[in-house]
Amino acid sequence: GEFDLPLAAAGLYYDFVVQNSTGIKVVANSSATISIMGLAGNTVSASSGNIVNSTPGTAIRLAAINSSQWVAISQNSTAWAVT
Repeated sequence: GEFDLPLAAAGLYYDFVVQNSTGIKVVANSSATISIMGLAGNTVSASSGNIVNSTPGTAIRLAAINSSQWVAISQNSTAWAVT
């Protein structure tokens, strides 16, 4: 499925778990980026970018650290990718 994050505001947290091989796509709003730890190391999306994963059982927790940045503060896999 696809999930649109709300406007980033410090203190917001969202958890995502991939339920099946259809996968998941998490989309930032037009003024925010998403930073994750992927196979290539730390990766940051463009504004209104997104992250994807299709490996069942993988999970990620995103935290808004200000009004324009979502950061992965925990994840159990590097299968997450910025697209």
